Amino acid sequence: MKFNLLECFPPGPDGTHSMLPKQKIFFSQVMKKNGPKYVSFISGVGGGKTITGCVTMLAQAVLYPSTYLICRQYYPELRDTTYRMFKQICPKELILEDRATDMSLTIKAVGGKVSTILFRPLEEPDKLRSLNLGGFFIDEASQVSEEAFMLLQGRLRDSGGLRKGICISNPNGHDWLYRWFYKQDFFKVEEEKNKYFLIRGTSLDNIFLPDDYIDTMLNSWDAQRIEREVMGSFDTFDGAIYDEFRRDVHVIPPQELPKSWTRVIGLDAGYRNPAAGVFAAVDGDGVIYIYDEYYVKEKLVTEIVSEYLIPKIGMDTISAAYIDPATKQTRGQTGVSEFSTYMECMPPMVPLLLANNAVEAGIDMVKTFFKVNPKTDKPRIYISSNCVNLIEELVQYRWDPLTSRQSGMMNDKERPKKHNDHLCDALRYLIMSRPDPNQKDKVPEYKKGWTTPSKQIQAELSELRNPKPKDPFNDY
Repeated sequence: MKFNLLECFPPGPDGTHSMLPKQKIFFSQVMKKNGPKYVSFISGVGGGKTITGCVTMLAQAVLYPSTYLICRQYYPELRDTTYRMFKQICPKELILEDRATDMSLTIKAVGGKVSTILFRPLEEPDKLRSLNLGGFFIDEASQVSEEAFMLLQGRLRDSGGLRKGICISNPNGHDWLYRWFYKQDFFKVEEEKNKYFLIRGTSLDNIFLPDDYIDTMLNSWDAQRIEREVMGSFDTFDGAIYDEFRRDVHVIPPQELPKSWTRVIGLDAGYRNPAAGVFAAVDGDGVIYIYDEYYVKEKLVTEIVSEYLIPKIGMDTISAAYIDPATKQTRGQTGVSEFSTYMECMPPMVPLLLANNAVEAGIDMVKTFFKVNPKTDKPRIYISSNCVNLIEELVQYRWDPLTSRQSGMMNDKERPKKHNDHLCDALRYLIMSRPDPNQKDKVPEYKKGWTTPSKQIQAELSELRNPKPKDPFNDY
């Protein structure tokens, strides 16, 4: 069984079929037996990513008989783009069975064997837990959750395949692809980083694109979109909630803060989801300095308080700690709330209060603190550079994209994407406890035009509001 792999790619201007340089690197790294286990190709639009992923999966399926999964977040895009692309590039003589109803193919493999290729959406990844895979390919991986990627890692257990996982995507800010394949600062073992290989490209890499394709985007798109969707930058993305936040403005080196400043804490409870806390000092002008944080998983309240809260509080006087009001709800059959557990464990000198959890108003207020005052050229909040988790969450905190149905409805509001937002929530609880900078020195509408009443009128008003107690001997 022979076929020319290069003929899967469209011919260039000279009529020959070939891979682009970045495509060759991607293909060679995936097909290398002792090479990286996970390979990601991040590039601008039109960079030839999807076809590269499809050809690479075809090569694996032919050379290493097994079961392979090709997936994407949503079914319509998977059917209309990735599934269709694979069938276009796959030689017809290799297809033994095409079950279009459930989107799966059986194709010929070496040694008279066969491979099965499944096409599945990742909207409900738990449905894929029973699979034994020789490899998987996630198209437009930035749309997929980190949990789905990790679940698929656990499915790579069929020794018939190379057991490789490949991801193709446009960049989408500091998401899980950025953390796993580029930043890699959470890996505990240096050798683990070598299992992940990243290829970055731009739209300009594809010399086979129409002449006016790139020019049209460069001449009509804004700078951020060009950086993201043409140049393949991780540092810009759609839907940022705190787009006022800038590292060069708001992040400062750790420093000793005056003990006289007011200390407050924002807390977000959690166990399987992380528990998070931010510690702030507020100066006399109401400017907030976030000087510390904690971010832990699978810790009991007693452990969180004793191992993180109390050591970080130290000898500081805390005016209040604000916690998610949802902790007031009782749990299971015990009838005990998380709030009451925190109350029992917290130091008695730290008042624990239920936070204001008005999400939209809270986000607006945080944005107000991040805004730079044009008069002073300064914001009203700074974050110490040692608060790495909070900074990373602020960068990637974004609105949950509306579906095609929702985007046409006037009443459908944007909501924050509930993912990696625990420190952002803790910060919001803290800031909602502070005076709103927008309200400072603002005269209420009903008081506009008023003048200060005379001292006599003020005395009479005071008497009406605070009447003197009656004298029992002189009232009769």
